[in-house]
Amino acid sequence: MKKEINHSRLDEVLKLLIIRETKPSSKPDSLNVESELIFSSNPQVAMSITAKSRLIEKLNESLQDQSLGEIIKSHAECHHITLEEICNVSGLAESVVNTIGNDRIFPNCIPINSIKRIFENLQIGLEQGEIAIRKTFKSLMNEIENKRNQHSGVLPSFRKNHPDDPFNLESDQIGSGANNLYRNEIALNKYLDRLKELLQN
Repeated sequence: MKKEINHSRLDEVLKLLIIRETKPSSKPDSLNVESELIFSSNPQVAMSITAKSRLIEKLNESLQDQSLGEIIKSHAECHHITLEEICNVSGLAESVVNTIGNDRIFPNCIPINSIKRIFENLQIGLEQGEIAIRKTFKSLMNEIENKRNQHSGVLPSFRKNHPDDPFNLESDQIGSGANNLYRNEIALNKYLDRLKELLQN
């Protein structure tokens, strides 16, 4: 059975652009006529004041929310805490702390006592920390999904877990063998619930 393929609007626009740029045939077809109609028009889109305000609010919220790596770096700079001090407090190797700072690890893959000590040492609040953790988690999940969409077909067995494998985020993360266990909302929520308990005690 043939798999149905969904084309986005961008795909259609790109096709029309290609048609427009290529040499037209002596007898214009419907696609050529359609592309000429689209690219010759000058659409005017008006946005209401309410819609503009909501859009600006959403953009501001997005800019204000920091990822886990960003919030650790900004708080460390604010409190003049060095990378070495973070390593000593958390008990993590420098390479692992750098990986966390670059948002290249699923947050719920980090030892929970280590992230607790980092939050306490850098004075990162519970609510602020949860938002940061969720942002990094969502970003990595989106990255995996985008790579899946860009690479169709099944990888041969000798390519699986290869550093160049587009689905392999573990090449620069700790806990590589078990990361799939952490790539779901249930695992993330359990991790955050436990982190809340530890920080509130």
